[in-house]
Amino acid sequence: MTNLIATDIQKLEIDSPVVDLFELELPVSVNGSTKMYFHPGVDSSYDAIELAISKSGTGESATFTYQEYAPLPMNIEGLELQSQGASARPTLTMANVTSILGDALGHLKFKDLIGQKVTRRQTLEKYLKGGSANDFPVIEFSKQTYIIDRISSETNMSISFELAICFDLENITVPRRIVVGKYCSWLYQGATLKSHGGCK
Repeated sequence: MTNLIATDIQKLEIDSPVVDLFELELPVSVNGSTKMYFHPGVDSSYDAIELAISKSGTGESATFTYQEYAPLPMNIEGLELQSQGASARPTLTMANVTSILGDALGHLKFKDLIGQKVTRRQTLEKYLKGGSANDFPVIEFSKQTYIIDRISSETNMSISFELAICFDLENITVPRRIVVGKYCSWLYQGATLKSHGGCK
């Protein structure tokens, strides 16, 4: 998150609505892309919107590279942050009544998305292309990345995915170590050295 957007959000009156943007990684390339870009809509427009992702040059000669996000009715719930207890398991619900999602997936099925990353980005509408303050690239809040853990429900109207944070999945290992709750892996090294653990 940049200082600029942090200052914006702390004002007594926020002069621009917050916009959610979603990036879905695909297991294989579909139509030449390994990612899908969606937004649930903004008040002023339900068309595709664009966010600057990079800038080259300075002043009037500056050029921007934009990423386009297609509109798709969607909702994300359960994004609580807590320091104790189990990690939050947000639910991402996407409309299943139009051909936008199905066409974008191509030959992939919904079950093929399990294990793929979903990134939620947030910015203010004025920092989108065509906004009142789009002279800066990538003005946004901190990204939130989740993994699709399972399909929680599927109907003719919608598809819901249960998401998990990257380190809250079963059978996940970091290089050469198994993640075990409540136990310190350094204690095993310490036990063999007849000490009480610790990193050498």
